Amino acid sequence: MSAFTKSSQHHGWLALLAFTGVVAFVLQEQWAVPEVQPVSATGFSAERARPILVDLVACGAKYVGFKGNELCAVEALRKEISRTLSEEAYGSGVSIDQQAASGHYYLDFIGGLTIVYRNLTNLLVKVPGTSPSKDSCTLLISSHFDSALGSPAASDANAT
Repeated sequence: MSAFTKSSQHHGWLALLAFTGVVAFVLQEQWAVPEVQPVSATGFSAERARPILVDLVACGAKYVGFKGNELCAVEALRKEISRTLSEEAYGSGVSIDQQAASGHYYLDFIGGLTIVYRNLTNLLVKVPGTSPSKDSCTLLISSHFDSALGSPAASDANAT
């Protein structure tokens, strides 16, 4: 074996070692677990969110039109919204309206399908702004709390 071949082998091993080091560093940064932050009163807290998810899962399957979705989940969400948006924090301007929506839509799937829904429950929560300006902005947050077949739908919309 010539000196050139031995040198090439060393360079190959050195390149492989450098590549492995770079990959290990990148993966370590990518998969690093974030530092645990103290629970703040205003930010997201898994500790505060878990009981809400437990209540929603306790409702069972939340299919459109079924008791778990139209009664149990609605009541659990109303309770949490009322607790979160208390009068002490937001004044008396907070309102929760419940709607029953009916309608249909066309789904272009396997020759077409019309989906019909009736008395689907919507919760609308209005929170007054804190800005004294009449031109203040409005924020709309929308999500669903029904579930797909076989799912407890505790957080599949990532907004519950």
